[in-house]
Amino acid sequence: MTRAITALIVEDEHNIREMWAQVIAPIVKVKCAATIPEALSAMPESDILILDWHLCGVDADVVLDKWVTDIGGPVCVLSGVMDLQHLYEMFARGVYHAFQKPVPVAAITAIIRQYCNEIQMRRDIDQLSREVHALRRWTIAFAVLAAASLGPTVAMKIVSMLTGVVF
Repeated sequence: MTRAITALIVEDEHNIREMWAQVIAPIVKVKCAATIPEALSAMPESDILILDWHLCGVDADVVLDKWVTDIGGPVCVLSGVMDLQHLYEMFARGVYHAFQKPVPVAAITAIIRQYCNEIQMRRDIDQLSREVHALRRWTIAFAVLAAASLGPTVAMKIVSMLTGVVF
């Protein structure tokens, strides 16, 4: 069983943080942080980052950089002040979406759903990759055992076909 997809909301204004948590809670598990240290400590168990760009008057550069470096999941930045230069910098640094406040609820819920689909697809692909690897390993083991009964020359040819190793 895979763990629930978790969104980390980093917003210093309590009312806005709680409002976004209520809006996206039906879609994902929600964690909230009001400060940069809280955000940094909550990151490891999170899959999606919703980031207020100005936390207590300070740009959230540290949070974004740490997220992109360590987590690498989807990032949506919300900001009361955003110009074209900020947008260029944010997208160059790994932000998926950026919105100037006030942000329509429908836009955030659509983005969160999209992120969830991408994350689930990535998880499914990883699981399939593990299953294919295990199946390949067992197929090779079975083929080696079966081929061994046919003689060493046939066994080596079968193993060579399955693994690409030339004997």
